[in-house]
Amino acid sequence: MINYLERLRAEMSRSDAKYGDYASAHEAYGVLLEEVAEIFDAIRLRPDDPEREVRIREESIQVASVALRLAQQIARVRS
Repeated sequence: MINYLERLRAEMSRSDAKYGDYASAHEAYGVLLEEVAEIFDAIRLRPDDPEREVRIREESIQVASVALRLAQQIARVRS
């Protein structure tokens, strides 16, 4: 069984280590829009595409990561 909370924590840690804090709420919003667009790309794959389910899961975790990182950082980032 997949532990989604652990995967979310790992993605947040990876993103924090690679990118640090968002420079602004606007930057976080732009990253969020990009991740949502990537979910939509995955959803538009044919239902029988073997990558579809995996990509939707991965992109969903990335969307959640961006949103939670912004929630954690909002007091520190410039608007």
